[in-house]
Amino acid sequence: MVTEIRTEKQEVPESLLTCQPSPVPPEGDSQRQVAYFIIDLYEAGEDCRAKLGAVRKVVREEQD
Repeated sequence: MVTEIRTEKQEVPESLLTCQPSPVPPEGDSQRQVAYFIIDLYEAGEDCRAKLGAVRKVVREEQD
């Protein structure tokens, strides 16, 4: 019996290597502008956290 062990490098898709950019802070100081800025900032962070989670999954699968 011959056993062959091969390892294959998992490629992380390019789309997971960049995050949505942080929004530009509002120039005005109205509550509406600040609220939209906070929402956009949260969405950018969530985009990055989701992509990091996907990269983590690919990397962990490679280690197993």
